[in-house]
Amino acid sequence: MGLGLFRMFNCFSSKPREIPIILGSETPPRPKQRQRKEELGGGGESKIGGILGRPYVDINTMYEMKKELGRGQSGVTYLCIERSTGREYACKTIARGKLVRKEEIEDVRREIMILQHLSGQPNIVEFRGAYEDRQNVHVVMELCSGGELFDRIIDKGTYSEREAARLMRQIVTVVHVCHFMGVIHRDLKPENFLLASKGSLAPLKATDFGVSVFIEQESQSHMNPIHRRRRQTEANKACQHTVQQNQRRPRRKALTDINELYRLERELGRGQFGVTYLCTEKATGRQYACKSIARRKVTRKNEMDDVKREIMILQHLTGQPNIVEFKGAYEDRQHVHLVMELCRGGELFDRIIARGSYSEREAASICRQIVNVVHVCHFMGVMHRDLKPENFLLVSRDHNAPLKATDFGLSVFIEEDKVYKEIVGSAYYVAPEVLKRNYGKEIDVWSAGVILYILLSGVPPFWGETEKQIFDAILEGKLDLESAPWPSISAAAKDLIRKMLAYEPKKRITASAALEHPWMKEGGEASDKPIDNAVLSRMKQFRAMNKMKKLALKVIAQNLSEEEIKGLKQMFNNMDTDRSGTITFEELKSGLSRLGSKLSETEIRQLMDAADVDKNGTIDYYEFITATMHRHKLEKEENLYKAFQYFDKDSSGYITRDELRHALTEYQMGDEATIDEVIDDVDTDKDGKINYEEFVAMMRKGTLDNEGVIGKERTR
Repeated sequence: MGLGLFRMFNCFSSKPREIPIILGSETPPRPKQRQRKEELGGGGESKIGGILGRPYVDINTMYEMKKELGRGQSGVTYLCIERSTGREYACKTIARGKLVRKEEIEDVRREIMILQHLSGQPNIVEFRGAYEDRQNVHVVMELCSGGELFDRIIDKGTYSEREAARLMRQIVTVVHVCHFMGVIHRDLKPENFLLASKGSLAPLKATDFGVSVFIEQESQSHMNPIHRRRRQTEANKACQHTVQQNQRRPRRKALTDINELYRLERELGRGQFGVTYLCTEKATGRQYACKSIARRKVTRKNEMDDVKREIMILQHLTGQPNIVEFKGAYEDRQHVHLVMELCRGGELFDRIIARGSYSEREAASICRQIVNVVHVCHFMGVMHRDLKPENFLLVSRDHNAPLKATDFGLSVFIEEDKVYKEIVGSAYYVAPEVLKRNYGKEIDVWSAGVILYILLSGVPPFWGETEKQIFDAILEGKLDLESAPWPSISAAAKDLIRKMLAYEPKKRITASAALEHPWMKEGGEASDKPIDNAVLSRMKQFRAMNKMKKLALKVIAQNLSEEEIKGLKQMFNNMDTDRSGTITFEELKSGLSRLGSKLSETEIRQLMDAADVDKNGTIDYYEFITATMHRHKLEKEENLYKAFQYFDKDSSGYITRDELRHALTEYQMGDEATIDEVIDDVDTDKDGKINYEEFVAMMRKGTLDNEGVIGKERTR
C-alpha cells in the first residue's frame, strides 16, 4: 500500500501508560503501595511517601543538618549546608507523626505548592526543594540570616518615614505579587518577614505561607486563619493526591501573564510543541531559558500528563549536581512556560568537535557527569529513559564548564514492582530490554554506556541504516571492542563499557558502582593521551550528515513524476481531510486506522516525527511522499541529479558552503558549525566544495540518523 517507512514500526503495538498528574508545582499521585525492595543508585528502598507522593529521599545525603534556628508546633527549622555546593539554606523539618488528620496533610501540601509557585518573585523566600523520608517532611528554602523585621528596627534605635516607606513598599510588593500570581496570603504579620542578610539595606522576605490559598475566581473566602481547618476549601481539595481523585479533573493554578515577570527575547530552539526563548527576569535582570509549550498542541490527555510530569520531575531534581536548575512553571491562555537555567555552552558533541582533540581522561570526566545524573535520578526515584548527547548542555563556554541534563520529557517516577513496557527513547541509545517491553531503571546505565562508547570511538556500538536495523543489532548484542580505534583504548575503559553494556539488566553495573570504577574515578586510570583524530571525524559524521540527506530526499520527492507517485497522491488527499495541504497528527491517526492499522498513539507519533522533516508539527505533501516512496525510486540517477541541482544554485557543478548554508537554513536544519561539518565529511577530495560524485556517494551509502526518536518529540 506504499507505506514504506511506516511498516517498520508495526512491531510496536502497546498503548503508552497514562499517568494522572496534577498540574504545575503539585506532587505526583501516589501509586499503589507495593512491598518489594528496589535497589537505588545509593542503596535503600524506593518507597513512595504518603505526604508528598514522591519516592523517599534521605536528606542527609544531600544536606548536612546544623544548628536549630527555630521550633514550632509541628516541627523544627535547621540551618543546613548543601553537600554538593557548600551553600547554606534553612530546612523546615515537619514530623510526619504530627500530621495525622487529612486537613493537616493538605496544609503541608498546599504550602509547598504555593512556595514553588511564588519562588523567585520579589520579596518572597526562594524555595529550594521538598523531600520526604519515613519520619519527616523537609522543606528547604533560602536562609534569611538578617532576623525578624521588628527586631532589626528595635536594634537600630531610630528610623525615618522614608525608611518606613521602604519597608512598607516591600511588604505591599509581597501582597501585589501574591495577588498577581493568584494567591491570598491570609496571615501577614511582622513575624512572617525576615531580612535576607544583616546588611543595612537587606531586602525583606516573606517566609511563611502555611495558611495561604490559591484564589478562586468564583467564590470569596471569609475564613479566619485561626479556624482554617473547620472546613475544606476547593483549593485544599486540589491538593489531595488519592487514586480516586486522580479520575476527577483537578483545579488549575491561576493563569499568569509571563510577560509581567520575564522579557522574552530571541529564539533559542524550536520543536513540535513549542519554542525555547532566551528570557530576562524583570525583577533581577537574570537570564534564563523559557520553554513555551503551545496549549493548542497539547490536546490529548497523555500529552498533558507528559508536560505535568516533566514539570514535577524538574522540581523534584532541581538543585542536584549536573541537572538543570528549574526556576518555575507558568500558564496563560495560550501557553505553558517552563523557565529554567540558561546553559550557554551548547551541546556536548558540538563542544568536543569544536575543540579538535581530547583524551581518555577528558572522556572520563564527561562520562562521570553523565553517570552522576543517572545516579542522582535513581537515588531520587526517577528513571530518565532518554539519555543521549543532545540532552546534555554545558553551563558556559568555559573550558571546564559542567554538563547539565536538560530534558526530562520521557522521565517517570520509579514505581516499585512495576514492569515498564512502553517503548521510549532514541534509537541508538535504547537498551535491548526496552525493545522487549520489559525494563527498569537499568536502561539509563545502558544509554550512558552508549554515549561513552561514542566518546571513545566516534560511532555508536549498534549500527544500522534504518531504525529496524539498529534495533536488530541491539537485540543481537554483538559488542565490537576489537576494530579501530579500540586497540589503542585502555583495557580499563573497555572493561567499564562491557559492564555498562551488559546485555542482561541484572548483570549490568549500577550507576553508583560505575562512579567507583577505576577508569571513571577522578584521578583514576584514564589516560591523558589524545584520542585518535579519526574518532572526531566519525563523530562529526554521526552528528551532522543525516540532515543533508534528509533534505535531499525531500527535494527528490518534489521532483518525482505523477507516474512515480501513482497512488500516493490519492492516499495523501484521503488523509488530508481538511484540505489544508498538510496532515496533522489526528488526520494521520484517522487515515492509518482506515487503512487497517492497529498502531497505538505513541507509534503513530513516531511515524509523525520521522516524516516531519522540518519539525513544524505537520506532514506536508512532499514529506509524505519522501516517507512512503520506495527508496530505490528516490535514489535513481536522474532524481539524484535533480536534488544536486537544488543545492547547486549557480549550476557550477559544485555545492559550496554558502549554497549548503542557504539550503539548510531555509529548512531550519542546521547551524553554522553543523553546515561546515557536512561539507567536511562529504567533501572527500578536500577542495572545500561538494561535487556530484561526492553527493551521490553520500546519498547511496548508509548514513546515520541521529534524530531517530522512538518515543515522543523531544523538544516541545
